[in-house]
Amino acid sequence: MSIRTSGAGFTLLELLIAITLMSVVTLIASMALRLLVQAWERGSQEGESRQLMSALPSLLEKQLASRITSRIFNQSNINPDHFFCGSEESISFLTTFAPQGSALQGVIWVRYQYEKDNNVLLIYMQPITRPDDLDIEKEGMRSGKGGSRSDKLLKSVHLSQIYGISGFRISYADQALYDTDDSEKWETKWKCGSESVGPPFGLMLEMTILEGSRSRNMKWFCRISDSES
Repeated sequence: MSIRTSGAGFTLLELLIAITLMSVVTLIASMALRLLVQAWERGSQEGESRQLMSALPSLLEKQLASRITSRIFNQSNINPDHFFCGSEESISFLTTFAPQGSALQGVIWVRYQYEKDNNVLLIYMQPITRPDDLDIEKEGMRSGKGGSRSDKLLKSVHLSQIYGISGFRISYADQALYDTDDSEKWETKWKCGSESVGPPFGLMLEMTILEGSRSRNMKWFCRISDSES
């Protein structure tokens, strides 16, 4: 006679099968969650880079369109064109346009400066309320690493920092009719001060923005002037 006991436990094989199924389900769920997080991060990075690629050229274009061309402070000896300075990694000029919500108004000195080592674009803005303030622009063209006066001036201006830019290059057109693909039509520097010939006819901005492990390239053109000042 055999006796069967009720409520017998699982066999070892049944336990192994259950553990295996739970492991597979957990692995699938974790992989799906990881893919979801990666997709969200990638979408967020792409959204930020696209906003930057739209907002930065738009701001620069509006500031260039509002560039000061006539004398200021009723002084004929101050030529605004003398303050339009440019290189491949920096541009500065006088304008009347400030970003929405900014406390800046009136005549504004603005400079875009790219620091390659840090992958950051620095934007300086300083209101000009009197002729003596234009000395800030002369000092601001320097890096600010040499003298204490330059350091103080650069620290006194409104500063914005945009990170994640792995490439930044500005070129300048010295002819009214220019070909965007012809490198001979573009200059890498634009002289200012007593050597100024007025603003360039056009500006080309080439920029590379990081998106995690990837990057996005853009090329933007802006017509500045159709005739020399």
